[in-house]
Amino acid sequence: AIFFLFLTVIFSIACYINKKQNYFPVKSKHLLIGYGLLIAGFALVYLKSDVKSYILPDRLLLDKNHFLITILALVAGLFTWLRMKKEGHSYPILSRLLAVFLSLSVISGLFMMIKFESIYQIVRVAYILFDLSIILSVITSIIYLINDQFRTLKTEVQ
Repeated sequence: AIFFLFLTVIFSIACYINKKQNYFPVKSKHLLIGYGLLIAGFALVYLKSDVKSYILPDRLLLDKNHFLITILALVAGLFTWLRMKKEGHSYPILSRLLAVFLSLSVISGLFMMIKFESIYQIVRVAYILFDLSIILSVITSIIYLINDQFRTLKTEVQ
């Protein structure tokens, strides 16, 4: 999901630069085709185990870099939330959801650092909530960025 978010950010930057410089006309069907190809590519890589092992990182690499990956996800979520706030309340539900997911990840991350035997069950739940809130914040950021791209194209046409 983080890699898809990275590619979505690249699409967003390309759309923004294209809008500013007016290199070539982009229609919403072009974006749909681009995202369709991107999703099909991810599905193909994920379903073909021989290709998957070459392209995607293995579980050991992800576990070793868990801290770095989650920091990148938190920064991306914070960037998206700040961008939502800067634009105003064009997506109030997504903005609130993202704020909740980011807050939940920070709070559960703090509980993960506390390793008292007396609250061991709370710490175990904190690990689950942390990973879940990170994933949900990444997905929320993806949804916002894709919606923003289509909204930008719609306002250009009008």
